[in-house]
Amino acid sequence: MTQMDGATPAFLPRHFFLWLASGVALLTGLLEPPLLLLRRTIQQVPIEGDAQMLWMTPLANLLIFLPLGVLLHLSLRSTQKLWLARAGTATIFTLSLFALLAVFPRLHAIAWLILAAGLAAQLSLLALRKPERLLRWARRVTVVLAAVALLAGLVIAAAPDVREAWFRRTADNPHAQSLNVLLLVLDTVRWKSLSLSGYERPTSPDFDDWAREGIQFADATVTSPWTLPSHAGMFTGLYPHELEAGFKTPLESTPQTLAESLAELGYATAGFSANRRYGSEEFGLGRGFTRYVDYRISPAQILISSSIWRSILWRPRVQEALNYYDLYGRANAATINRELLDWIDETDRPFFAFVNYYDAHDPYLPPPPFDRRFTDDPRRGRPANVDGKPPAESLGPERDMYESMIAYLDSQLGALRDSLASRGLLDRTLLIITSDHGEQFGEHGMSGHGNSLYSPLLNVPLLLASPQKIPAGVRIEEPVTLRDLPVTIMYLATGSKNSGFPGSPLSRFWDGEVGHPPGSPILAALTWPNGQIAYAIRSGSHLYIDWFQEREELYDLAHDPEESVDLAKLPEGEDALRLHRALKDSLVGHVRRPPERGM
Repeated sequence: MTQMDGATPAFLPRHFFLWLASGVALLTGLLEPPLLLLRRTIQQVPIEGDAQMLWMTPLANLLIFLPLGVLLHLSLRSTQKLWLARAGTATIFTLSLFALLAVFPRLHAIAWLILAAGLAAQLSLLALRKPERLLRWARRVTVVLAAVALLAGLVIAAAPDVREAWFRRTADNPHAQSLNVLLLVLDTVRWKSLSLSGYERPTSPDFDDWAREGIQFADATVTSPWTLPSHAGMFTGLYPHELEAGFKTPLESTPQTLAESLAELGYATAGFSANRRYGSEEFGLGRGFTRYVDYRISPAQILISSSIWRSILWRPRVQEALNYYDLYGRANAATINRELLDWIDETDRPFFAFVNYYDAHDPYLPPPPFDRRFTDDPRRGRPANVDGKPPAESLGPERDMYESMIAYLDSQLGALRDSLASRGLLDRTLLIITSDHGEQFGEHGMSGHGNSLYSPLLNVPLLLASPQKIPAGVRIEEPVTLRDLPVTIMYLATGSKNSGFPGSPLSRFWDGEVGHPPGSPILAALTWPNGQIAYAIRSGSHLYIDWFQEREELYDLAHDPEESVDLAKLPEGEDALRLHRALKDSLVGHVRRPPERGM
């Protein structure tokens, strides 16, 4: 072995650590995405990323490995110690092995690190026997994989434009008078926290202004109290027990979606989701959209595409040290609006656009000046009680911040309305604003969502507006279900009630065609991964809940809107209880849902 540089130890070639760190970083980064696919198959853990990881993860790893390589290179030039060369090589291999092992989170990160260090120590001894050969390998790997990552990034960046260009070339042209359709979903926004509902706080002045231009439904019910099955219901018209979609399982490919139906009519379709987990393409909600944006290029998103960075940044103490408590890479409403409007400006045909705003979901971190809209003592950080069962008073500060987030989101709805008006789009657009579920702040001793079928989770805002199709300034008090959205949208967009979607168009409230008997029962369901199903039925003023066929509750919302008196425990509720049992049996029969198959 020859000395290649006076400042470099004879046992190592020149620039050894620079090339080794770069090659290992790129190789590790390109191996992580397929390992995440394997983890999803074995452990049913979502990837929470998209194809962009093919270049993001190698880049994120370079941001760790390359500074380490530079430090080792400079250290060896000054000290020329054999132990440092061995330790440096072992450190690079340790980080690489840890990155690959940490993809599988069944063991604690420290355990994976110890295992990685042990394997790396042995690997480094073998590698340093022939460092020239390892250097040649590192150079080739660095050049080839850098080119692969760059090419992948270019192809992925161009894919949406290519897909949309192909759609424009091959799709039918819709009727020139076809309405645009804009579906805005305010994730986690409950009806009772909007000033539109009569709430004392002015949380939604812009929404209130928009509501005067269309029909507002004061008693709209979701099909499920959490994101995926609720969105699936809005896209397919099906109830949770009729779908496979669940906590571990994406929306299946069988039922026709609203986006697919409108795309077949020649509509340009796009989705912009800030909910990067259950609102993602990975969980099936992107089907039918020629463009679907759920993961965005940002410094935070690039970093958390790497398992090493995730292991560091997701630790509470690190977030506390950084004074950063938000979800890394979460897009706010202003960003979503900009993406939507940019796409609309490029679209040359009638469009269907779906938007999921995630601002009101925990952690509740309203930006200034909204952080002091309803409190003089804004809390930063993730609410400690979101998943527990605290008394209502302990969640007061969290509710303050939540409603401040609603006020921020409302201001962005106003900004969007102004932008659409300036483009002359409001007169030829069917607008739907709603939510996928609400949030609990101590009601029934519960918090968060996805864990009950009480009114704070089921009752959401619903507004429909279109100067061409819908009368303005109307408020409907009768209960309705979001299951009827697909058939309603297809009817208003095409004029046909034979769209193939179940349910009955909400146009029955203003066009004189009943089509759905007033007072018909409304169903919602909560499905557990083990196959159990809990049902809620709204019939008249009553809310009936069947908890997994184990216990029942019954409330009269007209006289007890806070659901404080369970009539199922009182003699006077026996007749209503029997009626609602019969209604449940007639609506769902004896459905048996298999355990979730996972991803």
